[in-house]
Amino acid sequence: MKTITIVIGCLLAAGGIYCMVTPGATFLRVGWLVGVLLLASGINSIAACFFGRSENKKGGAIIWDLLGGVFTTLLAAVILANGYARFATDIALIYIFAGWMTLVGTLRILAALKLKSAALPWGWIAAFGVLSVLLGVYSFFHPVFMAFTIGVLIGLQMLTQGLNMVAFALSMPGKKA
Repeated sequence: MKTITIVIGCLLAAGGIYCMVTPGATFLRVGWLVGVLLLASGINSIAACFFGRSENKKGGAIIWDLLGGVFTTLLAAVILANGYARFATDIALIYIFAGWMTLVGTLRILAALKLKSAALPWGWIAAFGVLSVLLGVYSFFHPVFMAFTIGVLIGLQMLTQGLNMVAFALSMPGKKA
């Protein structure tokens, strides 16, 4: 599970870099790319709650990770199922992603606090959670700006989420990779 989480985190981070390099094309194709990557991320987060991350079970943070995985998977399903209304989806994604960034960031912060109280590694998880919340709140208040820079902002969020997955994987007990 640790290696799979690292690989998916790296793929998510690479997808984020792609979005930042091609922001105009990203806005026009964001639904498909983000949907697939978020689906992989969400399913992995849910699976990790049941098949891995035993240290989170001790610290009580597993419920927050499970909720984050469920919300991420649901968001991915909505994006992938709406192929005929792609442009409307792209516009709606501005606000959907702002909410998702804020929600998942908050859940990561809560998970980090549970890990901290259980004396487990938590610092990077909290830092990425705070960054996610800040990006989400900013996106709510500047939707026009976000429409022009959605590739960069979503790419940055995907990069952050990918790095967060790698940080989680590295904090898992067991082999180094």
